Amino acid sequence: MHDFWVKKLLEFSVTIAVIVFSSYVVFYAIPNFQKEGSLPFLYYADAHYSFFDYVKEIASPFDVTFPNYTTGRQTNFFEYIQEPYMYSMTLIVLSLLLTIVCATVLACIYVLSNETMKRMIERISVWMESVPDLLWIFALQLFLVWIFKKTGMEIVAIYAFGDTKAYFLPVLCMTLVPTLHFFRTIVLFAQREQTKPYIEFVYSQGFPKWYIVIFHLLRNTLYHLIHQLRVLFVFMISTLFLVEFAFNIYGFTGFIWKPGFLTPPTLCLWLLLLYVPFFIVFSVMSYFIYRIVGREAYE
Repeated sequence: MHDFWVKKLLEFSVTIAVIVFSSYVVFYAIPNFQKEGSLPFLYYADAHYSFFDYVKEIASPFDVTFPNYTTGRQTNFFEYIQEPYMYSMTLIVLSLLLTIVCATVLACIYVLSNETMKRMIERISVWMESVPDLLWIFALQLFLVWIFKKTGMEIVAIYAFGDTKAYFLPVLCMTLVPTLHFFRTIVLFAQREQTKPYIEFVYSQGFPKWYIVIFHLLRNTLYHLIHQLRVLFVFMISTLFLVEFAFNIYGFTGFIWKPGFLTPPTLCLWLLLLYVPFFIVFSVMSYFIYRIVGREAYE
């Protein structure tokens, strides 16, 4: 147990150092970025703004401000980002949970099915994966608009506008393709697990197939799936950019595209807000899975 947390602390420290250093370097050490106007969403500070000034500023994160060109004054970063951050993180957490549940249920159905049903599931999943994310988003939006025109009933919010926040459609769009990827991953590890001698022994004891799948196959693939959850999280962050744009969501990712809002301290804090909470969540999950399956999930 001690080694587990030492490794996690080392990983955390190195990543934080990389984020802090790279957030400064991307503005001042890359010549193309120093040319004003090359990237319009970057803020070009005084050339005499040193790395030590930068570190001193992020050492007091709740005092960090940025030039808000909309209001024409300095704005506190955390006061500005709080609401869009909570909105975007809600979408990501709901999407992750829904993806895990749907992929696990679908994988159980697949493993327990006969060959005909398996082929059908495979064909449908391949077809759905071949459709681009953006096309799914627009197709679902058009479908709900069509229902509204036919019935006059708005089932769910199609766009975020004013105080109206869209949840159902963004979460659904962020869940579709990741669910299929995660489903394939679970099935792959379950099939590998089925070839091990202990599974044959359990079968010989007369246990039903559903019991073996749920309490042996899934349980013993958990430590493999932690890595895949991290990949899934990164995939959802990239999808979040599309979703926030398509649904007119004033969210966390939109902050970095606003002209002048992005400075070295705000970029650093933006990345930390993205990394730290999920690092803690995945570390705790790894710890409990280690306790469940008797081995370290991160190895």
